[in-house]
Order: sequence, then structure tokens, then C-alpha cells
Amino acid sequence: MFIRVTGRLRRGLLSLMVRLKWEYDRRHLPLTPDHYELYGNIHRMSWQRLRSFPHLVCPATRNDALNWIKLFDQWLDSIVCCDELRVRDCIRARVGEAFLVTLYQAHERFAEIDFEALPSAFVIKTNHDAGTALIVRDKQRFDRAAAEAWVDKALRRPYRMDAWRVGVLIRPAAGVRGGVARS
Repeated sequence: MFIRVTGRLRRGLLSLMVRLKWEYDRRHLPLTPDHYELYGNIHRMSWQRLRSFPHLVCPATRNDALNWIKLFDQWLDSIVCCDELRVRDCIRARVGEAFLVTLYQAHERFAEIDFEALPSAFVIKTNHDAGTALIVRDKQRFDRAAAEAWVDKALRRPYRMDAWRVGVLIRPAAGVRGGVARS
């Protein structure tokens, strides 16, 4: 019982501190009531991880600047640039097809990938996260079952911090790309 009360008290104090900082920051930044939920999430997460609040009025660190961007620089192009499949259209339009890695297939589920149509070496990568690039150097020795479990788990996981709105509009998909160097 004591631990539960202490946890509630901590959360209550944190909420009060966030609210007081909100009132201060509102006088110096173009914050609107629409920003409050995201503002609160950013501050709670920052407190949990760093034991300090971000300085949004005059960002002093990279973390402060990134948190400022989360609040005030949310335009649709940033969402398009986060989606590794949709950004290809922007690259194609601005600099041309020659700068794009060959995309063999793009699917919403691993099971939809047609392995017979792929070359012997390729990369499987989800479009909405970091760290799931699966390099296949020889598809004959490729363990599909393990790869399917790994990729499907990554596709179910949203790649965003709870405080971020960027990434919410990205529809997870697995892309199969070329460009694997042989070793």
C-alpha cells in the first residue's frame, strides 16, 4: 500500500511540475492547447530517462532541439521522409531514379514475399524502423522461418516514441532491396 501511494504521489508531483513548466513555456513559445498532450509526453519521458526537463525556450542540447522539433516542426514531408518506401517518390522526382537502390518487392507481410522471383542475394528491410535490415547473401542457405518471425515482430512494433507524432502515419511494410555486396 505504501509503495502504491508513493508511486501515485510521484506521478502527481511530476504532473504538477509539467503543468508549471507548461505555464512558463506558454509565455515564451507558440504553444496551443493542441500541443499539451505531446508536450506532457515529451516532458514525462525526458524526466524518466534524464531526470530533467527539456529546455524548449532556448534549446541547449541536441535532445532539447529534437524535442523542440517534435513540438513545432511537424509537416507532412517529414513523415514522408521517415517512410523508406514513400521517400523513394521524392528522391525519384528531385534527383532521379539512378540514386535509388533497386526495390524488388514491397509487401505488408513477410508471407507475401515471392522468393522465387528474387536474385540470390538481397536485403529484407521494414520501412518504418531501424535495425531490421536482414542481409541475405545466399537465398539457398536462408532460414525463412527465423526471418519471418523476426520481420513479422518488427512489422507489429510501431517505430516511434510515445511522445512522437512523426511515424504514426507510416504504414509498416517489408521491402526487399538489392545492393548486397558479396564477400
